[in-house]
Amino acid sequence: MLRIVGIGEYQISNRSEDIIKTYALGSCVAITMYSRKNKVLCMAHIVLPDSKIMRVIGKEAPYFADTAVPFLVNKMIKQYGCNKSDIIVYLFGGAVSRAENDVFCIGEKNVESVIKSLAKENLAYDMVNTGEHVSRTVEMYVESGKYKILAYPLSY
Repeated sequence: MLRIVGIGEYQISNRSEDIIKTYALGSCVAITMYSRKNKVLCMAHIVLPDSKIMRVIGKEAPYFADTAVPFLVNKMIKQYGCNKSDIIVYLFGGAVSRAENDVFCIGEKNVESVIKSLAKENLAYDMVNTGEHVSRTVEMYVESGKYKILAYPLSY
């Protein structure tokens, strides 16, 4: 079954037939965590780096880089019985804006915040496909942990 991860959302599955997919990652970052042993896969579509504005915009943990990581780790360990040492982490997205005067640099800040949050959880990331001026669509397969990336030049 295809499970779509919307903006600021997450999906988690241990069903071998499931595919988890998110579309059009520009400055947003998709973080995936996969347990080979338990065959559990989760993905979040992270929008912003810092949850300090959470109350202001009313969004939940997967929306922010600094809260998505502990949220997903907790789900993997407590709900699905995964060991932290078995979790493989991939990062996708975090595109660089084409705007000349992009003072916000959200893509870069999202990636940096995810990496800092992973360090706090004592987790390393195994593969990164981030940056550049591209939009990415990512799908991963629960059975194998393999992924496909479709990348398109940013048009803005």
